[in-house]
Amino acid sequence: MRFNKRVSLSDLKQKISTKIASHSEKQMLRLFYKFPVSTDPLKFSEMELEDDDNLGTMIAIYCPCEIENSNPIELFAEIAEPDPIELPL
Repeated sequence: MRFNKRVSLSDLKQKISTKIASHSEKQMLRLFYKFPVSTDPLKFSEMELEDDDNLGTMIAIYCPCEIENSNPIELFAEIAEPDPIELPL
């Protein structure tokens, strides 16, 4: 999914939630990204996107203004299972 660098976090979450809901009845609980924390390619830290400042930091890391970066940013969403509906017998 592509998004504008000037998107607000609420708009981005809405767009992703809509995409998830169109394929299932599940809901997104949180949105986060992972970034390397050392030269070890297996060590990552995660940063939850809680506000527009967090989103701006992520974009600054992965999409610097001077460089056209065609690599995708991998976002991760924690998904909630819908509550089961109990039908009386």
